[in-house]
This record gives sequence, structure tokens and C-alpha cells, in this order.
Amino acid sequence: MDNISYNTKVVVTYPFYDPELRVFTIDKIDIEDVIGFEEMTEIIYQSELLKVFNLNPGQDVNISCQEIDKIFAHIQQVNNESIKEFIKCVENVKEKCFCSTLEEAFMFMFSYTYFFLTHKCICNILENGEIQHENLNQLQTILQIVE
Repeated sequence: MDNISYNTKVVVTYPFYDPELRVFTIDKIDIEDVIGFEEMTEIIYQSELLKVFNLNPGQDVNISCQEIDKIFAHIQQVNNESIKEFIKCVENVKEKCFCSTLEEAFMFMFSYTYFFLTHKCICNILENGEIQHENLNQLQTILQIVE
């Protein structure tokens, strides 16, 4: 795996605190545990995004752009049905978000709205070589809903 620095052990939690994204979480949570933290979701998202790339706050974030390119190159080399469906998701983002390349669209999938599901898919790919159906299905669903 081309020396990819991506921490698949990070559990992304920011969608639990966002009422609009919470509906896409598979895990069951006690809503009372997260009420009052909604205003912190952006900070939690930023922190978790840095953690998956093993970065600390204040570090040069351009490093993660290089890592994102490595991850996408790795994904494109894997040949199975779930990866083909994932690439279709990237193509969908490219169209919807007027990205000029698939790499740019893939990078867009690390944005707040998509990152928590993109992360699950990347973890599946890096750990197992394919994406679990439920994770891919949720990513496809959110891509259809969000404009």
C-alpha cells in the first residue's frame, strides 16, 4: 500500500452531534448524551479530519492533500464491485460540485457533509480491500439527498 498515512482507527463522532447528519449514523446513541454539543460539530469535524491524517492542529494541512491523492490512486487500483460503485460516487460528486477532476471530487468528499461516510468507506478499502454494503449504501444515499 504505497506508504499511505491514514489512520483507520479514528472513530468519527461529529455526525452524532449534528441533527441533520445523525440520521445517517448506523450506531445507536443516546440523544441526551449529545444535546448541547451541536455548536461544536465543526470543531470536532476539524479535529477528527486532522487525526485521520495523523496531523496536529497548526501543522501544514497541505500534507493531507498529498495523502488524499495517494489514497485515491490506491483506490483506483483495487478492482471489485464495491470500489466501482465508490468511483461512481466520486463521479457523482464531480458532476454535482463542478469539480474539474476525479481527484478534486474525491478531495471534496472530505468536506463536512460527506467525510464521516467517506472515512468509513476508506477504512473498509484499506483494511479489507472492499467496502461494506451498508457504508456504500449510506454514502450513495447522502449524495442523492444533498445538493
